[in-house]
Amino acid sequence: MRQGRRDAAESARVSLANDAIALVSGAVVALLAPRSVPIALCLAIAAAGAGLWFVVAKWRWRTIARTLAIASMGFALAAAHAASSLALRLPATLEREDLRVRGRIVDLPVEEGRRTRFHLHVDDDSTQHVDLRGRLLRLSWYGARDEHASTLPRVHAGARWEFDVRLRAPRGLRNPGWFDAERHALAHRLAATGYVRNPSSAHALTPPHGLQAWRANMAERIDIAVAAPVARFVRALALGDTRGLDDADWATLRATGLTHLIAISGFHVGLVAGFFALIASAAWRAVPPFARNLPRPIAMAIAAVLGAAVYTAVAGFALPTVRTTLMIAAVAAVRCARRAHASFDALAVAVIAMVAFDPLSLLGAGFWLSVCGVAWLLWCLPRVDGGIVRSFAAAQAVATIGLLPLTVALFGQASLAGPLANLVAIPWWSLVVVPL
Repeated sequence: MRQGRRDAAESARVSLANDAIALVSGAVVALLAPRSVPIALCLAIAAAGAGLWFVVAKWRWRTIARTLAIASMGFALAAAHAASSLALRLPATLEREDLRVRGRIVDLPVEEGRRTRFHLHVDDDSTQHVDLRGRLLRLSWYGARDEHASTLPRVHAGARWEFDVRLRAPRGLRNPGWFDAERHALAHRLAATGYVRNPSSAHALTPPHGLQAWRANMAERIDIAVAAPVARFVRALALGDTRGLDDADWATLRATGLTHLIAISGFHVGLVAGFFALIASAAWRAVPPFARNLPRPIAMAIAAVLGAAVYTAVAGFALPTVRTTLMIAAVAAVRCARRAHASFDALAVAVIAMVAFDPLSLLGAGFWLSVCGVAWLLWCLPRVDGGIVRSFAAAQAVATIGLLPLTVALFGQASLAGPLANLVAIPWWSLVVVPL
């Protein structure tokens, strides 16, 4: 009996990992397709996959059939998202035309020399051009040749403005190891880029409000309270606001392998989630009656998800933080199910949740570094506890060596000093900087 249960659990574990791999594989095939797949065909493929899923139990080769069914659904899901994102792009007929747009600034504006860059979400109503309603635009506002960006009318995050703009569909160079502007635009559902025309006709409609306005206000408070050379790093760490970091700062961070420690990333979200879980654990130990209504492990899981969600909001719902929050929520769901599970089970559930939520996240390097890094650590590290220091050093060595080829393939470079720098920086960031 016990052997039968053990075999069933092992079979379910393998099945869950196969499901995650099949879903990702199908999505990757769709994203690598040279042309977009029509929505109708995506629906047909999804229906075929669902039909295959329902009859899979009757097949002799049900494992193969199940894999094909899930892969087809992953293909359909990713293809549908890609087609939807491409459909948002500015039509060629509107390029080089002067257009009047009205909408809300949805990020922290960046001042660079004589221009200010920001993202505008166009109002979705009948007053806007039909091909611009509800679209996301990346705009630049240029001053005169002898005019600095700081002398332009300041645009604030969360404010509503009306502009005359000239737009074009996103495009860029596709060089190996370099920034792919079109892929970035596709993943972020960016409809067009452009610049403000006739600045004298631009005017603000409503004052700043909302989450982005709060982030901008907190950034200004940090600038006032913290000395100038340090304030930009505090803003990046506390709010995910990297506007103050220049090219020299990023070059130094890349050379030392510390880029992931500065701006709010999955690393910070994980730390905050763990901190909230520890607080919940301490509270449940201090007040035993709490456990009568809610077991301590479930309380810790819920607290971790809440902490991750709050910190993700502080970061402006940046994609890396949203991805990490989904992973934490998936792991918490596995814990709340109160069934025995392995670490790979939680990783598989997290991968399925991320792909189902946003299959276009596979276009970003962060997804592959996160998933491959965790999988590599789970595969290589010993199951026996060898102490905190030894386990941390082993994890650092395994992650550095294992992810080196992937890092070079994605970014065209890697930091040889990163492992040594992280040996000191990660404990300091984890135990001191982030909690503060």
